[in-house]
Amino acid sequence: MNVMVSMRPDLCHLLVQGEALDPEEEATLRRHLETPMDRPMEVTFFESEWFDPVRVADLAAFSRRNPGNCVTVYHPHLFAYLHGLGISVRLVVPDPPPVRERRFAALALGGSTGSLEKLLQILRDLPSGALALFVVQHVPEETPNLLDRILTTESHYRVEMPHNMTPIRPGTLYVAPSGYNMRVGNGLVYVTRDARIHHARPSIDALFESVARAYGATAMAMLLCGHGRDGVEGLACVRELGGLSLAEDPGECGEASGLVAAALENGACNHVLPVSALASFAAAAALGDSPLTAGVMRVFLAAVAQCHGYDFTHYREESLLRRCGVAMTGERTASFFAFQELVLTTPAAFERFFFALSINVTHFFRSPGQFLCLRDEVFPCLASFPRIKIWVAGCATGEEAYSLAMLLDEAGLLARSSIYATDINPLVLKEARNGLYPAHGLAQARVNHALAGGARPFDDHCAIREHWFAIAPGLREKLFFYHHSLVSDGPFNEFQLILCRNLLIYFDEELQARVIGLFIRSLHHDGRLMLGPSESLWRIAGADRLMPVNEKMRLYRVREVEEVEHDG
Repeated sequence: MNVMVSMRPDLCHLLVQGEALDPEEEATLRRHLETPMDRPMEVTFFESEWFDPVRVADLAAFSRRNPGNCVTVYHPHLFAYLHGLGISVRLVVPDPPPVRERRFAALALGGSTGSLEKLLQILRDLPSGALALFVVQHVPEETPNLLDRILTTESHYRVEMPHNMTPIRPGTLYVAPSGYNMRVGNGLVYVTRDARIHHARPSIDALFESVARAYGATAMAMLLCGHGRDGVEGLACVRELGGLSLAEDPGECGEASGLVAAALENGACNHVLPVSALASFAAAAALGDSPLTAGVMRVFLAAVAQCHGYDFTHYREESLLRRCGVAMTGERTASFFAFQELVLTTPAAFERFFFALSINVTHFFRSPGQFLCLRDEVFPCLASFPRIKIWVAGCATGEEAYSLAMLLDEAGLLARSSIYATDINPLVLKEARNGLYPAHGLAQARVNHALAGGARPFDDHCAIREHWFAIAPGLREKLFFYHHSLVSDGPFNEFQLILCRNLLIYFDEELQARVIGLFIRSLHHDGRLMLGPSESLWRIAGADRLMPVNEKMRLYRVREVEEVEHDG
């Protein structure tokens, strides 16, 4: 049973486990919420991330019934949503796992079959710093190791293939020569012809074990793809002596996954990660206590894209650096290394970072002059279509899409309209589908609606409650909210109108060009595109395919081929 009751003399405690309840459990929960009690009741939802409008209404009535009644949740976004709607709610934040603030002096990398390109990926974007770097790659003893020559052109570090007893200098990368084991100790690199280890010379184990003993907690080791077991014991030694041991995800290794699979079986790894994430760990370690740079941020965001499926690499650098700083403060991490380790390895930390980067600022009839322009200049064109399809890209919590629906309803066009509202954030899409908004925004919505040329009172389009207002069902049924990424997803329909306001300003020029190209491919030949008041097509590649209909209001249409050729 997922709904349980605990009775105390001063409190009735209702415990709800699981994200989804079956019909019988839903009925049980509702019965408990509606039953008057002789004592306050607390209802705790342990795993819920979201509630539909029916559940929200039930909890609001429950909250009003007794001033002592309270809802307890564990998800920050759900807490903020319920609190904004006037429901008495409490957030429980579990104690986060301890964040270890690490500082590194040495990074050791080892790999075998198929590891060359991965070594280069990790080392190519490594920022200049004080790390000492040590690399062992299995190569046949009779074959000269040319890795030092390759890395000289690919890395920002000094690169050496050392002789025996070469002094270790920070900011230098040492490559083990063919047929020799490389160890470190006492501030020196030792190169010897001693016995093979696991049939390998140079041996990854020999290097990793010596680095672990020489550097202790300031050592990091990364084991890449290959065959056999050379490197497994050494990686475990790094971990045992307080360093950080990392292994490549075997899923990236193809047939050469045996080496990292053996390390996983041995429990030798702190983390198992794709190479892009290993590159982020290395870059953050090299950065140390220096301020976060755009280059290190790009490496980190490439890892975020691979680990979590969201690509922020083409957002504007200044915005990313600012938002990342805010996110680091929220996580109470003193170093970027600790922050990126949290985000790349902890789903809850990634979710918090995702919300820090997501653009969710909106309200009803924002920039009302643009809505007035739509009503006067675009709706007459839309009226000529038997079916009207509209795309609101980057809809956030839905206010813009509902605003448009209200004006279409007043113009008699909503019945034959379908509004597709998209965003990359699944939780704000759920908020938009609910169509419930805090009452404190009602006064401004009424003003903006009037300025936008509203033909009827704003209140005609919603049901007003004590702490919120609910969008009318007739409007909600004409809106379709979908998860869609302007970064990675393609066209999904042909539209007579596309709105994408106040989003392009967060993208760099490359992504702006891709998004404008997506909109051009998605527009009907008589369609219209509206951007935000502060957005311009100036300097965006491919934007010459668009011509202004109302430049002041950022309203555009697609040029005919003849018009493009004539202008050319």
